[in-house]
Amino acid sequence: LCRADSELRGPADLAGRRVGVRAYSQTTGLWLRGILAETCGLPAEAVRWVTFEDAHVAEAQDPPWAERAPPGNELLPMLRAGELDAVILGNDLPDDPGLRTVFPEPAAAGAAFLRRHGFVPVNHLVAVRRELALARPELLTELLRLFRAAKDAAAGIAAATVDPLPLGRAALRPAVELAARYCHEQGLLQHPLDADALWEGLPEDLAP
Repeated sequence: LCRADSELRGPADLAGRRVGVRAYSQTTGLWLRGILAETCGLPAEAVRWVTFEDAHVAEAQDPPWAERAPPGNELLPMLRAGELDAVILGNDLPDDPGLRTVFPEPAAAGAAFLRRHGFVPVNHLVAVRRELALARPELLTELLRLFRAAKDAAAGIAAATVDPLPLGRAALRPAVELAARYCHEQGLLQHPLDADALWEGLPEDLAP
């Protein structure tokens, strides 16, 4: 989002601007920075990222092109005051006529990503400790069943009428490998990793 009176006319105009994000490692920011690099030629270091909290991994450090907002500051007040040019938020977007999206047509941009990569960006993964997966593999099957049943219930669909979720590493590989590439390009990983390296040590029959 940016202010409605902002001179920004599209994401390419973010070069050299100050963009606020809750944490540099936040998944939404990761995907959006990747999209900026791919579609606008703006690598992560072309934008000044302003963060408000540490990464959720203690060892992770923000790259040199990110800075911490002064203590006590918040994303939206800084945007409204003109101290930030744009901000990245989650699903709860404010209903504020004084703000607008930086992407003129966000839905079209999302559809373009889907056509280009063949998947919707993944924001969350559920992980199970290896020792638990080996000792109680039936728990993984039940966990998947419960998540699918919850999704179906939320959509008002009887779980018995829906085909099972597709499982296997192949289904997840494109999203995992693109996210890993973005992480390396954006300074979140010191070395590039492919999906096989990320899954190393996970039993084949219990793989996601």
